Amino acid sequence: MPLYEYKAVDRDGSPKEGSLSAENEEKLVDRLREMGLTVIDVRQANEEPPEDPLGKDVGISFEFGVSPKVLTFFIRQFAITLNAGLPLTRIISTLHDQSSSKALKKILREVGRDIQQGESLSSAFGKHRDTFGGLFLSMLSVGEASGKLPEAMKDAADLMEKDQATIRKVRAGMSYPLFVIVFSSVLCYVMLAILMPGFAPIFQNTGLDIENEFPITFFLMQMSSILTNPVVVGLTVFFLVGLIVAVNVMGRNEKGRYALDYIKFNFPFINQIIRISIVTRFCRSFATLVNSGVPMMKTLELVGSASGSMVVARVMQKLAGDIKEGDSVSRAMKKTGIFPDLVIQMVSVGEEAGNIAELLGRTGDYFQQELDAAIESVMSLLEPVMMVIVGIIVGLFVMGILLPVLGITAKFGG
Repeated sequence: MPLYEYKAVDRDGSPKEGSLSAENEEKLVDRLREMGLTVIDVRQANEEPPEDPLGKDVGISFEFGVSPKVLTFFIRQFAITLNAGLPLTRIISTLHDQSSSKALKKILREVGRDIQQGESLSSAFGKHRDTFGGLFLSMLSVGEASGKLPEAMKDAADLMEKDQATIRKVRAGMSYPLFVIVFSSVLCYVMLAILMPGFAPIFQNTGLDIENEFPITFFLMQMSSILTNPVVVGLTVFFLVGLIVAVNVMGRNEKGRYALDYIKFNFPFINQIIRISIVTRFCRSFATLVNSGVPMMKTLELVGSASGSMVVARVMQKLAGDIKEGDSVSRAMKKTGIFPDLVIQMVSVGEEAGNIAELLGRTGDYFQQELDAAIESVMSLLEPVMMVIVGIIVGLFVMGILLPVLGITAKFGG
């Protein structure tokens, strides 16, 4: 059997080097894993290492970070290649070559070089926390320490894919109302600021008493004069630009982000969808992290930070504080006021039976169905409302134009 030289790290992160005989690389990797080692590199004895397995620098990248979609796909590929029994350096090199994202390529190149220099996988990825997030890094660290890295990465990929699916559904549910609002606003502006000024002089020169005989037309003409006033237009543009700047400034500090998240959390129509989506992601994340071996307090911190909502993050901090003071998980969750009774009851049963994570995983699947139903319910309610609003806008304009035309016809045609 050929002799192989290997580099690996043990569960404590200490580097290990040596040589063993095996039928092939896959058999050697399996053997080293049974010994509790995470394999970094394997090559036949006396074989020259490649000059640079990660290729050349990718050059200047105009990408602003790694998108959640690209990151989720990478983690899924990472989990699959780990299960294939390849050394870490070869896995990182393969994923580096396959990635179409220059930002991710740059990160993987740095990770690969750190691993080659003897750093642990969690330490190498930990240098890029802003990209990978605490949730992934915690699962990576626990999987590396327990010797169950492929299983941990599979769970991480499953969780992120489900989270992305939930986010896509919420965005899809919100896109239609937003489109109709924007369309209605543009339609009103075009009718009042562009079309109406063409009819106003005709109506005014016919001698009709527009103000008393045709109040709808008079109202539209008044609105048209307001919207075409340069001062009003300037103030409107100034207000919109100021609003955008204010939102961006608020999003850069903790109090501002909390205020924006609180508005979204309590906004009519969409608050139900947002609350259910948050509960769904909480149940799944909590179950996955606890099952992976992450301590409960750390799990609550990670779930809060991964939610992307300052409101949820603060709720998780309060929840963790109450548990530290001696409250049961179910009683602490009830105090927050955001968890449905079903979740609290399932946690209470799980505390008694010792399987909170399992029950929350099932509860997350249930609330995913609830989320789908909530989105359909809101859509079924908003669609006719939006259609009525558009119909009223068009109807008012048609009446405002048609009635004076009929008046002119009756006055001069009779």
